[in-house]
Amino acid sequence: MGKTGVPGTQVEYSLLITNTGNLAESFTLGLVGHNWTVSGPAQVGPLAANTGSATVKVRVLVAADAAAGATDPLTVTVTSPADAGATAQLLLTTTAGTLHAAALDAPDAFIGAPGESLTATVTATNTGNISDAYTVTVSGGDWPVQFSDQVAVLEPGESAPISIRVDIPLAILPNASRSWTVNLISQTTGQVKATTTLKVATQGGGYSLFLPYLVR
Repeated sequence: MGKTGVPGTQVEYSLLITNTGNLAESFTLGLVGHNWTVSGPAQVGPLAANTGSATVKVRVLVAADAAAGATDPLTVTVTSPADAGATAQLLLTTTAGTLHAAALDAPDAFIGAPGESLTATVTATNTGNISDAYTVTVSGGDWPVQFSDQVAVLEPGESAPISIRVDIPLAILPNASRSWTVNLISQTTGQVKATTTLKVATQGGGYSLFLPYLVR
């Protein structure tokens, strides 16, 4: 018996325990042989003789760092406290499913002068457990931007830089700012997997008033 779960999530098994003996009693539940975190009741019952039954829940937490396709076997034992030979076993095999996830790390606000071109580096990281390629979108501010809209295949844990060039128009006044939303889209699922904000501002400036100096 087995199930699949995404890393970092719980998989739940519902097990029907039936007393096939001729005495009513409670049974000890054992969970052995596993590496991932598991939980379940230590005891079930009392169950009526012959046909008494109860459903128990056993949960397995798929390790957050589990690779896609990794498995963890769990043996569930049900034992009579009155007779150690009266026991039943069931093997549960939990498999880690694929996780497409990513992160974007953007620098703090960039500051430049009107007419200047600035290049920001945003870091894309594959935080999932399977390789993936990504599409980049940049939207928001009305100043010209240039960027590469593709990120090549990244293995789990691998990172790559995304260069975004912003051209500050010459006519922009000091202390102005614009923001852009950067999205990282999985080319496998078509879903946005990470979002960050890039902000660019112009330097502050002051104005001086010059009066003519007259000498008589």
